[in-house]
Amino acid sequence: MIKHSLQRILRSALCLVVGISCLTGCGSSKTYDDIITNEGYDIHQDESDSDSTSYIGTAIPKEDLKVGVIHLTDPAEGSGYTYTHDLGIQGMQDNLGLSSDQIIRKINVDDSNEDETRQAI
Repeated sequence: MIKHSLQRILRSALCLVVGISCLTGCGSSKTYDDIITNEGYDIHQDESDSDSTSYIGTAIPKEDLKVGVIHLTDPAEGSGYTYTHDLGIQGMQDNLGLSSDQIIRKINVDDSNEDETRQAI
């Protein structure tokens, strides 16, 4: 009887902790910086804030960006992880306004072959 009461108390305490954690963390409205478009991004670090996570340095012009993608299979096969991953790459390209020659895709790379993987990279 005491064992069951103790278990109920522990379960209740655990539920309370999880509930409080969700209330304090789940509703967070944190905004994220976007270094590509510089929306919401402070490129000048305040010297008094040495722990700042703001970008330090000169932003790279969008036309100078190159994005490398290594696919283990061919996304043209039309299903699976590689296909879905490539859809995400296409979405990123559209959202950032990158041209097709800024996306470098290596397709059918055998990740168990170290030389082939190094060559793709």
